[in-house]
Amino acid sequence: MAIEWTTAEGIVDQLGKVFVQAMLGNMPGNSVVRLGETGEGTAPNYQVENDSSVMTYSGRSHREWAGDSQAFNDERLSSPFPREDIFRVFLSRFRSPKGSARS
Repeated sequence: MAIEWTTAEGIVDQLGKVFVQAMLGNMPGNSVVRLGETGEGTAPNYQVENDSSVMTYSGRSHREWAGDSQAFNDERLSSPFPREDIFRVFLSRFRSPKGSARS
């Protein structure tokens, strides 16, 4: 089954706090993320791009990808989503208005 990632809200809502927090930890401030669109969409592999590099990560471990690079060809990846968009939605979902963490 293929999945299509279309909005930052959809990414945060479907993948949840723990996944998105780990993914954000792998994203430098001025980067974009492209998520894998094959599989079930529960722990997609992802590619982080910025001006000087492209890094690929396992969605299960959030460690650098050691497998076949074909898993990251353009046909299998979402459009890019800026870190700032993912982070904004993450904060709106998982931070209380006073800035303390929600459970």
